Amino acid sequence: MWLDRRLGGGKKESRKVMIGYDLREDYVQISYGISKDSEIQTLTVADGTERYNIPLVLWKKKGVNQWLFGTEALQIGEDAAGFRIERLMDLVRRGRTVRLDGESFDPVTLLTLFVKMSLSLLEEVFPQKQWGGIMFTLDELDTRMREVMKLLCADLPLVPERIFFQSHVESFYYYMSCQPEELWNTQVLLCDYDNHRLKVYELSCNGRSVPKVVFIDEAEYKELDRRGGKREELDQCFLDIVTKRCSNKVISSVYLVGDGYRDGWMDQSRRFLCRGRRVFQGNNLYSLGACQGIREKLLLERQEPNWYFLDQDKLRTQISMQVLHHREEVVFPILEAGKNWFEAMQEFEFLLEQGNTLTLRLTSLDGNNFREVSLRLDDLEERPDWMTRLRMQVRMQGSEQLVCRVWDLGFGELYPASGKEWTEVFDIG
Repeated sequence: MWLDRRLGGGKKESRKVMIGYDLREDYVQISYGISKDSEIQTLTVADGTERYNIPLVLWKKKGVNQWLFGTEALQIGEDAAGFRIERLMDLVRRGRTVRLDGESFDPVTLLTLFVKMSLSLLEEVFPQKQWGGIMFTLDELDTRMREVMKLLCADLPLVPERIFFQSHVESFYYYMSCQPEELWNTQVLLCDYDNHRLKVYELSCNGRSVPKVVFIDEAEYKELDRRGGKREELDQCFLDIVTKRCSNKVISSVYLVGDGYRDGWMDQSRRFLCRGRRVFQGNNLYSLGACQGIREKLLLERQEPNWYFLDQDKLRTQISMQVLHHREEVVFPILEAGKNWFEAMQEFEFLLEQGNTLTLRLTSLDGNNFREVSLRLDDLEERPDWMTRLRMQVRMQGSEQLVCRVWDLGFGELYPASGKEWTEVFDIG
């Protein structure tokens, strides 16, 4: 077959502002960077401070379409004539309609309103025309939240090809990928504590594999809920957890993320973690990692990555086709291993040399094993060689199911399109 053209793509824009947006339960953070090598910064809610959290709160004035968000919405007095909306992420996940001032509001619409209003803070620094792309990062990206993010992103002032979303786990990886390698060349712990539950991410590298692979293990501990707990008990509980996590491992660095550490209750646990390890504390790691993620997607030159990050959402198989391009047989990559399966989609057109069968090559991440699957185009119109133009769309339906759709486009006025299409689903697990 003869490859005609590949649809999609975009220009590298090295001076555009890339945005990382961390969407948490009670607040959001916005980080930004310009060129691929510039320092990433985080918006502050007060000049000269490191207060990054924008409260995830809306307030509507009674009787009029006037809204406040963030700190203003949180601080407005109870006696003000209006309605405050909190716990918006919980409402969104449940799909609970919000009744305000005699009207019904879709929680996704309210979340979209908040995101757009919060991004206006960035617009005070960089106008929208300078925005190059945005990466949203969330604690979890289940089916419901992926659908929510698609709806939200459709109403933002950027084309869909410039908007992405990823989990906190992946943002952790992107954050570490731009740190000195001595901080993560063995294993790294990230302890995310919000006063109610502790999430621990353990990053480990396999530099001896080909290609090099990064894995992140996740665990959640609910016994650290601070309601009613004493400082000493909290410290001992945290010490027990990190002692077990560090046992028989070489942990090069530890990151303490979240508002739960602010009261300085860590005595024994801090001393333990600081023995032979680098320990860092802050709360804007995910937004920084999201910004690094969008920069790598849109600003860096296309090249083979030094490391592959693999989690449950990653495609672990390379999808390609053997094609004729400029009179030479080449392997045409369709879907790349290492991408999130819900982002993996490609559409292209080509000329069919002969027959009615298309063959895709499925190659393992290490390149050592491959197999082929075939899509038969039953009842395809009979035409001379190179006189059938086809459009093919390849996408993932889950992390292990490949969906292929093919349309017959004919060949101009000589051979009109038949209108036929074919769909096949392949298990690539």
